[in-house]
Amino acid sequence: MPADRATQIEVVSVSGNTRTRRDTLLELLPRQPPARFSDAELAEFERRVANLAIFDRVVVERSGATLKVAVREKWTLIPNFEFATSRTLADSYALAGVTEYNAFGTGNQLALQAYREQRGWGAMIAFTEHPYRRERWALDVAGSAATARVRFDDGSSWLSTQLGALAGFTSPPWLSDHLSYRAGGYYSRELISDSVGNELPPSSHALGTALAFTWDDYRWADFTPRGVRADLNLSVGAFLGTQLPQARHLAQFELIWAQPLGRRAVLTARAVGAVSTRGNAGFSQLLGSLMGVRGLEDGLFRNWLQTFGNFELRQALPLAERWALQGVLFSDLAAFEQIDASGARGRPGSACSVGVGARVIPTWLANVVLRLDLARLLSPSQTWFLQFGLNQYF
Repeated sequence: MPADRATQIEVVSVSGNTRTRRDTLLELLPRQPPARFSDAELAEFERRVANLAIFDRVVVERSGATLKVAVREKWTLIPNFEFATSRTLADSYALAGVTEYNAFGTGNQLALQAYREQRGWGAMIAFTEHPYRRERWALDVAGSAATARVRFDDGSSWLSTQLGALAGFTSPPWLSDHLSYRAGGYYSRELISDSVGNELPPSSHALGTALAFTWDDYRWADFTPRGVRADLNLSVGAFLGTQLPQARHLAQFELIWAQPLGRRAVLTARAVGAVSTRGNAGFSQLLGSLMGVRGLEDGLFRNWLQTFGNFELRQALPLAERWALQGVLFSDLAAFEQIDASGARGRPGSACSVGVGARVIPTWLANVVLRLDLARLLSPSQTWFLQFGLNQYF
């Protein structure tokens, strides 16, 4: 079939969408029928429908002048739970919440979460519009409140209490079907108290803007995703309310890659590199088991410069209709330089872990994977680690 063939489509027939609005799918087309569509345009339309991640079957095919779109919906109101062990019970991580992945039949997400992290408590509410429309910008907004015990290698620590809000808009395709950008901003109020072993840092306000560029040629799938997604995130901001304003800037690059090896086997990887300004220890990147290296202690490695990679070989086996068991071999690597309690350069370090995992995948539930990972941390120390979640690690 020639890749550049174009066919006149007069009408679109949609089936299987009991809760999803028909317009939610039609707005993913590059133009509204009647119109001519190439094979490449229809393949991209099918990718965008699949990437909503609310269907476990998507079929797009021509029948004369009719475009037939057949989907099978997932259940999309999903409870969330995650748990990760640490060296002490106080440092363990837990999250509970609920997410609607198809709010009002639009493919948009509405989430509410409460969590225990960094020896503190937090809560977040967020609304996110999906970014696959061809003509409309996508809105995302979130509000949060949290406490955390900020700790450093020298024993210094303080209690941070934060209130925050952010908002952003993601563009429709820009210059290419696979390229988009996001513009947004954030505000937070941080109160500092209960300092140990260090002069109490000032409470402050943080205000900033963010810009992101995304190249998205990635097709999501329950078992065998494929393709590449790259994100460049740039943030420019400042701490206000201190004696002098302090810079709060960040540049981060993230790459996700997946290559199917068979019908239910895939090799997939994630690479992340980031650098942020120094000077205020309240602003840093946090590397741990939740984001970085499974087995690494959470809430301890606060870095101004870091890079890490996650690699997984996944093999799924069907258990029953819309159920599967997946085995995983993985390795996580990281290199970083910490920030100290004064906001200056701290110690460099590296981390490495290897492990095995098992997942139960109910494909009839949106974004649900019952994940159990057993990791052996090899560096900077050696220890066993157990992590449980209701999603893939990445």
